[in-house]
Amino acid sequence: MPTFLKNLRPGTRVQVVGLPDTATLIRVNECRAIVREDRPTTEVSFKDADGELRQFTGRRSHLTSWSPNTVVEPIGFES
Repeated sequence: MPTFLKNLRPGTRVQVVGLPDTATLIRVNECRAIVREDRPTTEVSFKDADGELRQFTGRRSHLTSWSPNTVVEPIGFES
């Protein structure tokens, strides 16, 4: 039986059935679901104004709207 975003509670981590996309459900109503899509981490390095090499790990996240009828597979929960 398919699981739809509209049947899950906020904080549920999901994977779209048939795709590698994962996200966390933020809120949902009868019109739309707001989700935070997971994006891969990126190693970033640059030289600052003093010429020193600075490095950090960047993790992008993106809030977007999905249909509340999107078929997903729950994969966890974040409080």
